Amino acid sequence: MSDQSAELWTRTFCPQCGWDVDTDEDGLCQVCGAEAVGEGVEDLCQEVDRIATLEAHLTDAHHHLAEAHRDNDALRRENTELRGQLARALADKPKEVFTAEEVAALQAHQNRHDRHPLTCQCSGSNVLVPTRMGLICPAGCGYIQTWAPNVCLMPPDALADKEAPDAP
Repeated sequence: MSDQSAELWTRTFCPQCGWDVDTDEDGLCQVCGAEAVGEGVEDLCQEVDRIATLEAHLTDAHHHLAEAHRDNDALRRENTELRGQLARALADKPKEVFTAEEVAALQAHQNRHDRHPLTCQCSGSNVLVPTRMGLICPAGCGYIQTWAPNVCLMPPDALADKEAPDAP
């Protein structure tokens, strides 16, 4: 029994006049004569105690939920910031468009004397340099070509097999 209910047990209650009414020796309200102490009042005191306990639990739950909501908002803001940082980092990182094997095949193509090499659009004489990030103009114009014809991406030995004349 809580301190509040112990206090209620000593209180009186009249259904017509309310709490803490003066009673006579029989436990009746001195104003209206209704029963103001006894089993009904004890049951009412227990119910008030139960309601007060529930109210305390609800208040605690409300505080916990409010704290969790604040924590959730903070985590959401942090998550948004981290996603922004990741997006900026990914945007700043050069994208690899060719594999190491494709870079080697492109370099072999660029070194061939029987084919025209891939050149920069800033001038037809600047032979593009193959890298994992693309074909880069050596003149420093900033041009980066991120594609190449399929024939340029084939390893030289695979290309030689395709160009070999068919045996009779």
